[in-house]
Amino acid sequence: MYLRNLAKVATSTTGTGTLTLGSAEPSFLTFADAGVADGEIVTYVVESEAGREIGRGVYSLERCRGIRYLIRRIQVLP
Repeated sequence: MYLRNLAKVATSTTGTGTLTLGSAEPSFLTFADAGVADGEIVTYVVESEAGREIGRGVYSLERCRGIRYLIRRIQVLP
């Protein structure tokens, strides 16, 4: 397992299922630019106004996607 530092990308994916990865957030790198190889298993965090999701997934360079394996979901309660 490798530590990939400074990778943070936008996503418009909602709900569950495959994450579609967008461009890098300002001052961060894409997964590919951070050295993540096609098919590599990565640990990820998704943050939104509704909460956070922590999981593992397989990165696909060709499709710029991560396949989710949920570890924990934390929801923000009103």
